[in-house]
Amino acid sequence: MVKQLFIEHGLHNNRIKVFMKFDYDAKAIELVKTLPGVKWSQTEKKWHIGYHPDAMNNIRNTFKNTGVYIQTLNDVNDVVKLAIPKNNNL
Repeated sequence: MVKQLFIEHGLHNNRIKVFMKFDYDAKAIELVKTLPGVKWSQTEKKWHIGYHPDAMNNIRNTFKNTGVYIQTLNDVNDVVKLAIPKNNNL
């Protein structure tokens, strides 16, 4: 089993996603595939799920008791700021 899983919030196809990146590991992939709505991004080379308030808890619960350290690289609010178009007329 992998030792570490990196979580990064980001935009994919103009939607906020929770990306999961880790070294290739068949068991970790098997666990990730149990997450609702999970998809592989060929362009990003990462697994992702759509952002929702319970996304992080779902990921943590999926890897509970596996010994995998989950490291969050950014906050969803960082992405929300980027996703909101700036209006220069204000």
